[in-house]
Amino acid sequence: PKSKKRLLYNLSLKCVSIGVRGEISAECLKRMGITNVDIIGCPSFYSNIGFTAERNVLLKDEGSIAINTSNILDEQKTCEKIVVQNNQESFVLIGQKSIDKCDFVRENKIFYRIDLWEDYLKHNIKFCFGTRMHGNMISFLNGIPSLWIVHDLRTLELCEVLQLPFILFHKYKSISNVQYLMDIAKYDTKFYNNRQLMTKEYISFLNKNNVPNYWNNFS
Repeated sequence: PKSKKRLLYNLSLKCVSIGVRGEISAECLKRMGITNVDIIGCPSFYSNIGFTAERNVLLKDEGSIAINTSNILDEQKTCEKIVVQNNQESFVLIGQKSIDKCDFVRENKIFYRIDLWEDYLKHNIKFCFGTRMHGNMISFLNGIPSLWIVHDLRTLELCEVLQLPFILFHKYKSISNVQYLMDIAKYDTKFYNNRQLMTKEYISFLNKNNVPNYWNNFS
């Protein structure tokens, strides 16, 4: 829409740079003639600077598996298949308000305070997967291996630029073994090195736009 293009153009005139999710968004703005753009991913990714992937993202021996999903029936059917065929595991649905279509999961948790959500994750969850960007992000930030199910370009470009482990939805639909999902949720040295690089880029973006922040001591 012309109104959105006009808004983005005016923003580009009033700031040093515009922060975008990834390469796809940057290319869209470039085609509009907006070149003062920084690729920063998602700001929530940087909320626990000082964390090291190798030390903190670990699969626990015990705990439940958290699922996050939307109300899209195709997503829920795939979740149901995985839950039913891996009945040796305990599954909990987190953040889904409507449980009538998700009665295949015994537990359903909804949190309205982030501290209570984080506390529950730390003490009860060993792995998390699903299509909700921040449902996975909060688990990851609390040291729980998480796998993003990519169902749109927004999630894809975020996962690619931040090098978060993901599986495309069309492939995910053919999976029935949850152990496979756990195995591909890799947080290795490559991921950690990229996180350091992206964090420095994000801090640079904040500083050159004169945004006060507490990350300047990061190294």
